[in-house]
Amino acid sequence: MSSFQRWAFGLTVPAALLTICLYVVPILQVLALSFTEPTFGFGNYVEMFGSAAIGRVVRTTMIVSAVTTVLTIVVSYV
Repeated sequence: MSSFQRWAFGLTVPAALLTICLYVVPILQVLALSFTEPTFGFGNYVEMFGSAAIGRVVRTTMIVSAVTTVLTIVVSYV
């Protein structure tokens, strides 16, 4: 292994570990929790999507996403 390859590998490993710790692990924890508490199964998802609060959150998220996308496109052409 050349010194450049060792250097590149040395930079890649911390970034990969950080990505795993901050992205993959929390997603796996949320998925595990969603199937274990308070009851096992898809009832948690049925209850969540039946909630009016979730509808408001999803609607707000979509509006923010659309506005951000439009503003980004406009600013990128200015």
